[in-house]
Amino acid sequence: MVRANKRAARSAEELAKSQREISVSEFFEKNRHLLGFDNPLKALMTTVKEGVDNALDACEEAGVLPDVTVEITRAADVERFAAGDLEVRCGFTGELLSADPQAASDAPLARDAAEQVGGGVPGAAPREGVFQHGLFDAEPTFVDDDAAPRSRPRPAPAAGAGVGTDASGAGADGAGADGAGGNGAGGNAAGGNAAGGNGRAAAKNGAKRKRGVTAPAENYVVAIQDNGPGIVAAQVSKIFGKLLYGSKFHRLRQSRGQQGIGISAAGMYGQQTTGKPVRIWTRTRKGRPAHYFEILLDVKSNKPDVRVQEERDWEPERGTRVEIEMKAKHQRGQRSVDTYLACTAVANPHVTLRYRDPDGRWTIYRRASSTLPVEPREVKPHPDGVELGMFLRMLQTSTEKKVGGFLQHEFCRVSSKVAREICDHAGVNTTTWLSRIQGSDAHELHASLTKPKLIRPPTDCISPIGEDLLIESLAREYPQAFLRAVTRPPTVYRGNAFQVEVALAYGPGIPSDGAATVLRFANRVPLLYQQGACAISKAVNAAPWSNYGIQQSRGAPPSGPLVLVVHLASVWVPFTSESKEAVAHYEEIIKELRRAVMDCGRALGRHVKAEKRRLDAIKKRDYIAKYIPKISQALADILEFDDAERDATTVTLREILDRSRKL
Repeated sequence: MVRANKRAARSAEELAKSQREISVSEFFEKNRHLLGFDNPLKALMTTVKEGVDNALDACEEAGVLPDVTVEITRAADVERFAAGDLEVRCGFTGELLSADPQAASDAPLARDAAEQVGGGVPGAAPREGVFQHGLFDAEPTFVDDDAAPRSRPRPAPAAGAGVGTDASGAGADGAGADGAGGNGAGGNAAGGNAAGGNGRAAAKNGAKRKRGVTAPAENYVVAIQDNGPGIVAAQVSKIFGKLLYGSKFHRLRQSRGQQGIGISAAGMYGQQTTGKPVRIWTRTRKGRPAHYFEILLDVKSNKPDVRVQEERDWEPERGTRVEIEMKAKHQRGQRSVDTYLACTAVANPHVTLRYRDPDGRWTIYRRASSTLPVEPREVKPHPDGVELGMFLRMLQTSTEKKVGGFLQHEFCRVSSKVAREICDHAGVNTTTWLSRIQGSDAHELHASLTKPKLIRPPTDCISPIGEDLLIESLAREYPQAFLRAVTRPPTVYRGNAFQVEVALAYGPGIPSDGAATVLRFANRVPLLYQQGACAISKAVNAAPWSNYGIQQSRGAPPSGPLVLVVHLASVWVPFTSESKEAVAHYEEIIKELRRAVMDCGRALGRHVKAEKRRLDAIKKRDYIAKYIPKISQALADILEFDDAERDATTVTLREILDRSRKL
């Protein structure tokens, strides 16, 4: 017999007592995976990413060439590393630069192109590519939800050439051992270079550190410092202690940050895992005092809790330094801090990056250009794709008095002539008072926005990398490969301007076994996670690669010696989540991505066919050339040539063959 479950009835008034408002910080505290803090490995990379993105945006907006320093230190090693720095290596070549990271990175920029390619080191050889050394093709150091580790073998990187590579030699982690593995950040793959590394640290601490997925999380101090404009003291607590606070959400111009969540969420994660506040040093200009803060986030109210605010001595003339202590794991490989910083240096040649890994090794990515990208201009929404709800809100908040002025000043690419056409289609006058546009009139006016022929959105609100720079970057990695880059004209989705760039490298120097390498970027920021959920991956997989002579399984990426670089630049990138790891599947974006990929693919197809014809011609020529001596001998036997005439006939036949089959 089933016993009935008796429950006491409760009134609506009783139920109402349990309802309360939830702050945005409470929501993200329980759902921190939405922000990219779902495991200790990923949390470390996300923290560095948010800090570096903020630093680059601040420097570029202030018109300053970015000089960014990233330090990741185990909490137990903070005092040891503060006493003295270890070796410094060039991030691209692995070349030992100096024992002083400041001196190494402050050397004058090279003046000629050869020195710039060499990383700005006078007399240095041209820098070797980070792609070909396994940075992007390395085996993942852990399995995430969207991509399993690749099983295909990878070519071993050359000595001294592995930024972020994770060689599998033994040693380098024992008590002072000097094993055969690569050190990754410095790129010294042939010898482990355990000076000051994990081996000595383990010997000093009296225990061997465990590596890999099973290694426990440790307390790390993540520090990001820039030479930007600094932060006004009154704004520091809100920027680092309040979610959804920033200056970029309401502006339509290209920038790395968008929502005003990232760096404050990183501080919240550190607060959750260690209970320590975020520490900030900032100075706005030379001669002014530097301000020091220690800030916690009041999760209940989404407000900053300032524990310390005072003036302190700080050496830099201006800029900001942020330190966050958190539980995290550090590993090298495909989705790591090393990979992210190397990608950032490739996509931002105007940036100097200094990076100290937890083993104390410094890596310097010198700027190759002393020119800042063109500053994107803030623009109004484009009429094409503006949804009804947004349009109605714009009607209510506009300061314009009449319909004609509203259309011209609240949208881009709407002239007085276009405004009259829109009004004619909607059955209203340009001089109609805006307050009278309600109900059906507002719906008609919205439906008429796209009826006139509109000019494409302006390009000065977007700052693409550029075809030349994309080809130059790939040429450094694969000098003998076929290269092609395409930048599509700007277009819009939901009224937001965006532009797509695609570059590819095919042929010598690229591993031919397994799937092609696809490098995804959005507003110059590398996307390392959720590749399978990204619109960029969908567009690449949807291209008809078999038509271009490239092998491809149904619904899978192409295979063969191919590297694809895809960059989406937009005034507002539609990411799938707040962690900004993948681009959402908007039809307009996928269409443009696919067109750009196919433009490159068609050029690749012509190259593959021409190369096939060339190889066939060489094969036929060699086959014919094989029998030329026998033909000459047969002619000599028939016509009774002497040896000299026979040899002359052989030479003549070879010349005819070469002229008839020019390669």
